[in-house]
Amino acid sequence: MYKVLIADDEVNICMLIKKLMNWEVLQLEVIDIVHNAVDAFACIKKQQPDIVISDIRMPGYDGLVLIQKSLELPKRPEFIIISGYKYFEYAHRALSMGVEHYLLKPIDKEELEKSLKRIVEKIESFKQKEFVEKQLKEEIYTRRKTMKKHFLTSIIKYDGQAVDELKEEYQNNFNSGCFQAIFAKVDFPIQGIGELNGLLPMIEAVIDGILKTSGYEYINNTMKSGIVSVINFDISEKKHVEEMYNRFQDQLMYEMNKFHLFSITIGVGETVSSISSVKTTVNGAIEAVKCRIKKGVNRIIYNEQLAYNKVYIRDILNESEKLKIENFMEIMDFSALHTFMEEKIILLRQTPFYSPVSVFDFFETIEHQIVKALIKINADEKLIERIQQQFEAAMDMCLKEESLNRKCQSIISDCIDQLIQDKKNKSQLPVRIAKQYIQENYKKQLMLEDVAEATNLSPAYLSTIFKKELGISFTDYMISCRIEMAKELLKTTDESIAVIAEQVGYVDYRYFSKIFLKVVGLKPSVYRKLFM
Repeated sequence: MYKVLIADDEVNICMLIKKLMNWEVLQLEVIDIVHNAVDAFACIKKQQPDIVISDIRMPGYDGLVLIQKSLELPKRPEFIIISGYKYFEYAHRALSMGVEHYLLKPIDKEELEKSLKRIVEKIESFKQKEFVEKQLKEEIYTRRKTMKKHFLTSIIKYDGQAVDELKEEYQNNFNSGCFQAIFAKVDFPIQGIGELNGLLPMIEAVIDGILKTSGYEYINNTMKSGIVSVINFDISEKKHVEEMYNRFQDQLMYEMNKFHLFSITIGVGETVSSISSVKTTVNGAIEAVKCRIKKGVNRIIYNEQLAYNKVYIRDILNESEKLKIENFMEIMDFSALHTFMEEKIILLRQTPFYSPVSVFDFFETIEHQIVKALIKINADEKLIERIQQQFEAAMDMCLKEESLNRKCQSIISDCIDQLIQDKKNKSQLPVRIAKQYIQENYKKQLMLEDVAEATNLSPAYLSTIFKKELGISFTDYMISCRIEMAKELLKTTDESIAVIAEQVGYVDYRYFSKIFLKVVGLKPSVYRKLFM
């Protein structure tokens, strides 16, 4: 029997939960009922329940704190969080802490029972792996799962060679018949990215649970913000498989509705007859999901049913026009590049019923040319990596064609701004080094040649860029540094003017006095009297 703790500040709710279930049939036992989080945590530490059914809001501290504190214990229970309202923020944070079950009041008996059964299955599965031929089974399971994921990942990365290498090994795991890929893609607001790592295992668990009972051979793998599955079935069962996809969508939509602004779209690739063609159906599923920018989210999109007209990028951007993109980047002219891109987008849209996939192909080509240009001009590697990540995120998260266009244009604009700033900083670096050298050595008899040597520049070039960046000559800047320090010494010390002149780099104090009068408008002695 597995131990259950019920925690809710409403006594009636606790009693209702206890009466709803036939605990013994579920192999469960309610060991305690508490009405605040402090008592709940004390019970968790002392009695080590396997499952905690907890309200999200309780006296003492809320359910999230209870979960966090429980994570720090040697043995952590599985949680079922319940709430009277859709506390989206609480739900998101619970997900990020590994909680897979979130139920709304009034509590539905079937939903609670389903969650309890899933947890019991999870616990029993863990114990079985741990205690029944653990080492051998874990080694076999891990090796097979790793190879399966490598197989599917290789296909997703368009590595055709991997299919040939692994086909023979995996042929024994698949039946004759056909193969079809699906891509269950999660879309979410930018602030929800932290919850994605908690959400994807839940999505895979839903898909995995339905596929396990179907009897079909399959492979699952995580891809960015979704789950890719390849399913092997007999063509005569295609209608049954499509009904199974509807169950995927219904169950995943039910889970998504618990979280604010999250959506799910399932793309279904073409049916193929050979494992060697799995890459085709995986690509088809991914392309079907891309079409959500026209068809919308929270639906199943079958690639085979799409009737869009494909626009070939070579007809929009020829090789000379691709070079134009690189040239615009090299001269850092965003205005010209923006106009060029808008003209090409208009050209693409002139094709009747154009495919949304062509829109993604267009921006992927733009990204490729921009990265080529950045490499050519020796741009910072971190900038190049950031641009690639930003383009990838834009094409993964944007739900409308126009928002994708705006986002990509913004990425390019920011990139060019950074290039301009980097160029400016690079040109200013010798001047900054020269200024620092003067400030550290103004007491010496400095010459322009001394500073030029310190900056690895010719005296003539240093003099030119010094004047350009600061608006004053090298000599005037050095005089300014010396006079500013002299003013400070005149105000704060009793040293003679001759000594101060020597301390700031002037051997002849009369010459110093003359320069001081010219710059400040007062003789050094008069200036000192102002502060006595």
